[in-house]
Amino acid sequence: SVLFLEELSSPPFLEARRIRVEVSLWSLLTRSFFIKKILLEDPLIRIPRAGPLFPLSPEGKKPEGAASESPQDLPVVVRSIVVKNGHLIYEGSGPVSTLEISGLTGTVNPDLFMRRFDLNFTAGRSILRSRNLLFQVTHLLGKGEVRPDRLEIKKLEATFPDGTIYTNGILEIPKGGGVPSIALFARTSLPLESFEWRPPFDQPLFGRADLQFEIKGLINKPTLRGKGVFSRLKVGQATVGNLSADFFYREVRLSLTSLSGDLLSGKLTGEGEIAFPSVRYRASLRIDRIDPRPLLGLFPSRFRLPGGLWGGEFNIEGEGNVLASLRGQGNLRFDGPRDGSPVVGASFPPPDAPANDASFWKKLLGLMETGEVQWGLNEGSLKIDRAKIRLPQSSLTVHGTASLVSLSLNLTLQSAEVRELVAPWNFPLEGEAQFSGTLSGDPVRPDASGELRLLRARLKHHPLGDVSLPFRYAAGTLTVKRGSIQHDKGSYRVSGKV
Repeated sequence: SVLFLEELSSPPFLEARRIRVEVSLWSLLTRSFFIKKILLEDPLIRIPRAGPLFPLSPEGKKPEGAASESPQDLPVVVRSIVVKNGHLIYEGSGPVSTLEISGLTGTVNPDLFMRRFDLNFTAGRSILRSRNLLFQVTHLLGKGEVRPDRLEIKKLEATFPDGTIYTNGILEIPKGGGVPSIALFARTSLPLESFEWRPPFDQPLFGRADLQFEIKGLINKPTLRGKGVFSRLKVGQATVGNLSADFFYREVRLSLTSLSGDLLSGKLTGEGEIAFPSVRYRASLRIDRIDPRPLLGLFPSRFRLPGGLWGGEFNIEGEGNVLASLRGQGNLRFDGPRDGSPVVGASFPPPDAPANDASFWKKLLGLMETGEVQWGLNEGSLKIDRAKIRLPQSSLTVHGTASLVSLSLNLTLQSAEVRELVAPWNFPLEGEAQFSGTLSGDPVRPDASGELRLLRARLKHHPLGDVSLPFRYAAGTLTVKRGSIQHDKGSYRVSGKV
């Protein structure tokens, strides 16, 4: 055998239908045995799990059985190894669990010292499995050079049924020992379905990923720089759009810059950073005229959103999925639909809440025409510095704080005509309205208090006059104290509970 293995395996490492060895006449004149060519036809090669051939020790010492410096000292010198229609199999427990290459044809040309090996090969259908990923290759093409302290990939190209991967680069092992270094360039174009990855909302992700990047530095602390383009993105049946970004990775920190995309009929730009393993992140994002309706049904959220176009700026940072670590600030703008589109999205309040609660919020959100919110986040609590929402012939301003467990909001409403505001509930009220009050407590069923004033009010087209109703709503009970009605025929006091 001309290959030295750490241990033999069963079944045998190499089987072949035909092996042809051409011996050189130089073998008669020297102490070495010169082989001009070894031809392997239809070989079956099994790579043992014991490790690579001729491994280097951590100290960089030559392994036992490695070639010496002079060809005169070599018992065997091989000038060329030719493989025709080979089959290679590897099964392991590391990052690559399965590698199977068929139709392998190529040459290995060693130098006289058996220390440098030039490789050229092609292959047909092949399979590579790495953890949960499965890649089926239709064609492989490779050129390279192997030395004891250096592996150079001059060209390695893999063709898939719907994509390609191309790479070249160098892996160097220090002669005196130490950590190997790498300089690798790669380019890939693959469908996202190849990665068998699902977003958190459990819907398949479709589209295409085109990546180009370089890896440099020590192999245990590499730096990575490149660009990614994700096109024709879909989540389930929802069309998302296109997204691109430059990325840089060094010392467990991934940075995204020049992030831009045409998403959900609008624009997205920004940048971000993620630090591992704690998954600390920060992001600065800007959106313009995004229509989230195609995605709203995919999220297991408690909240509904009105249909329309959204824009704004977001600066957030946090750690993992810990809500209390969220901090940030920004603004959000909303422009309601012009086509009368209904409110869409997941349920708010939760599905187990009474149906009339969900209907109330759906109707309320459906009244929104435009809105703008200045907001801040601190330890997962939302602070609304100022929100101004336009409703039919009305405007609403809001400020205060909100979280998933509590509300404390101050509201002011000015309405030139209240008729359209109450129309979704089939309440026949007309007139000018003013409201000042608060929302507090549970965000699903909040308490409310304040004063509602109606000017020149009419109920079922009958005049009511001017109405003032100080009220409090809590635990399903509406309480009015010292309310008044000023009518042409007299004045009235109103108090009571419902």
